[in-house]
Amino acid sequence: GGSASAAIRFIKRRGCKHIKLMNILAAPEGVERVTQDHPDVEIYIISATYVVEGGEKGKVTSANLRKLNEALIDYCEDEDIEFINFADALADSNGNLASEYCSDGYVHQTNAAYDVWTALLRGYATSEMIAR
Repeated sequence: GGSASAAIRFIKRRGCKHIKLMNILAAPEGVERVTQDHPDVEIYIISATYVVEGGEKGKVTSANLRKLNEALIDYCEDEDIEFINFADALADSNGNLASEYCSDGYVHQTNAAYDVWTALLRGYATSEMIAR
């Protein structure tokens, strides 16, 4: 929250007025800090994406990341924060990161995966603009 708050302060000083903060993961303390320091900033939390099948490392598994996303969804609903779910858009039929979107046999993504991110963000931005 402290780094995000400082970054927002930095860009506000340069004249930016309409700021949206997107977090891949968010600690409640950080969200509270940004909300306190910058109540005019809209916060969005983005899902953690899954692991490609066979790429699990210790507790970093698709099942655990799914639990994390479920907790983030609950948190966002409680705090009235937007949640953007990239994980399911990039998942295969077994609920893992689809192999065509994985660049390293673990969690890092290919350009094709970022094309999915781009399409989802564009769609989300369009719906936000229409809602205004």
